[in-house]
Amino acid sequence: MKSWKVNILRMSVILISIIILCLCIFWLPNVANYFEEIAPEFYYMKLPLLLGIYFTGIPFFIAVFHVFKLLKLIEKDKTFTMNSIQSLGIISKCSIAEIILYFIGIIYLYVNEAMQPGIVLLGLLIMFAAFIIYVFIEILKELLLKAVEIKTENELTI
Repeated sequence: MKSWKVNILRMSVILISIIILCLCIFWLPNVANYFEEIAPEFYYMKLPLLLGIYFTGIPFFIAVFHVFKLLKLIEKDKTFTMNSIQSLGIISKCSIAEIILYFIGIIYLYVNEAMQPGIVLLGLLIMFAAFIIYVFIEILKELLLKAVEIKTENELTI
């Protein structure tokens, strides 16, 4: 693959990661403080929700690491290897982890009678995006597995 295409994708992933990190560090605590002021009856939920959202960053950044690993393999022209398949598997597991964590968060809000439509909608949107990523990665993983099998078979016949 052309190096500039890989670099564009790498820069896009870096930009998205920086935006997510900045939102978690700067924006999210301010929003939590704002909601604590306008709804003091839910002050006890501030810390658990912040920690829960920060906890969802773990699978995200693990997936980002494996995206970089995949991009490095693509640059080295080693796309059709088991390392690529393993990285795709980890990315798909991270997507499932995101879905589970946000589902737990929505259940937590429901149990504490603090479900706001906007927050639930945002959680469902993130869960849907993670599901789409999961399905796409699983299809890509199956295609890559077939390609690796064909490549291995061709190497053995020559």
